[in-house]
Amino acid sequence: MITPDVKCDIKSLSETMTLENGNIEFGQNEMVITVGNERFTYDLGENNPIKFIYTDVYEDPYEQFNEPVPTVDIEEAALSDELELQVRAWNTMYANPTQLEDIINRVLSKMKITEENEMMVSIYVSHFYKKGILTEAVIEKYRRLID
Repeated sequence: MITPDVKCDIKSLSETMTLENGNIEFGQNEMVITVGNERFTYDLGENNPIKFIYTDVYEDPYEQFNEPVPTVDIEEAALSDELELQVRAWNTMYANPTQLEDIINRVLSKMKITEENEMMVSIYVSHFYKKGILTEAVIEKYRRLID
């Protein structure tokens, strides 16, 4: 039996969980959920409650930041005010420095160093410097940030 998607707050927790509009009781071999006038019974051998709150599948909460930005949009994204787009653009450049060498140098030459972005810029500039892709003008601009 499929239970309808019901959402409610837990009001108390003991042998019986009191919900906002019902309760959950645990018996020897079953779990009984009462919501309003409806009652749902589940065999604990088949429906262990831990399955509802635990998973062994890892989901990266920051996965969206690893989605590459298309090459034609990287420069605009890296210099935009939209933080998530910036992060994705910088992660794309970090992962592909030799392929994106020209774009990286253009972005770094246009960037303004601020107190807020100085640490982030120093990490990326050092990485790109070690990869040997920075132009002399960019190296001079960021000389004090390079390890």
